[in-house]
Amino acid sequence: MKSAGILVALVLVALSATSAPAQSVISAQSGMINYTEGQVLLNDLAVQVTSTKFPQVHVQDVLSTKEGRAEVLLNPGSFLRIAEDSSIRLASSSLTRPSVEVFSGSVVLEVAAESKDELVTLTWKDVVLSLAKHGVFRLDTDPAAIRVFDGEVSVSSAGHQVTVGKGKMLSFNGTWASVKFDTEQTDSLDRWSGRRASYLAMANPSAARMPSSLLNPRFDLSSTGCAGGYWAFNSFYGMATFIPCSGVYNSYYGYRFYSPQAVVSLYAQPVIQPSVYSGGGSSYSGGAYASTPLTSSGTSGTIAASSPASTTQSSASSAPISRDAGNAGGQTR
Repeated sequence: MKSAGILVALVLVALSATSAPAQSVISAQSGMINYTEGQVLLNDLAVQVTSTKFPQVHVQDVLSTKEGRAEVLLNPGSFLRIAEDSSIRLASSSLTRPSVEVFSGSVVLEVAAESKDELVTLTWKDVVLSLAKHGVFRLDTDPAAIRVFDGEVSVSSAGHQVTVGKGKMLSFNGTWASVKFDTEQTDSLDRWSGRRASYLAMANPSAARMPSSLLNPRFDLSSTGCAGGYWAFNSFYGMATFIPCSGVYNSYYGYRFYSPQAVVSLYAQPVIQPSVYSGGGSSYSGGAYASTPLTSSGTSGTIAASSPASTTQSSASSAPISRDAGNAGGQTR
């Protein structure tokens, strides 16, 4: 069997709103632009994501935002969210070890899957940041610093190396000493990143319930080839979403991403147990029946596909949970 990193390819599953057969599109690269708003340039040319067009950032391509924002998918489970007035270059499009060079501005990187064989690297000038654990990381260039909202990152430069953990910030001013910061003190970029996480979580259940044979005929979810997860495209929402290989990934932002096995519970209709009535010398046994109607996204307790912006508490797929460390690969919180 090939290595896990090669097998965990970028999988886009076209879910037709008219119940037509799904189609699979497989890419062996990181760098698909999943969302844009405002003015976004790829190599100085304007780009925009639509429900049928997702531009690809290739190696050495420069993506810049003017009065806009962009979300780029790296290896499965790694979302790079780019703020206004920022510029990045894709240094490596490998699915196992993607690398992004940040020139200016600010970026937030959310990493869902955790695999020692699949590491994401961010660089700024001569500073190299290797993400050692899944979580949420923010890199700013003015003033230059890395903030770890969740997870862990290894920072190295000019012979120095330090590990920065959850709730710590490291300024690139030569001191090489991490300090605590208030994770509740956020700005528009942090809040936008959280909203993107909620939308992606809403798109997850209906994509996760597709049979594995439709996701990729060569990809066996029951095998050890699935290290952390994969991307799936949900046409109801017009975006790609993340699907863990098993269990449930709990995002730092408070949203759940279900695996194909775990999502079954969302679509299982509750059953009324048979009741027995006995009276007047006769008896009656009532049959079991389901009392909760299905929607396009499952039972009525889940978000319907016609309301992608909803984040109500009643949504099983996007109901906020405690802001603990995210996880995937069979664990739930």
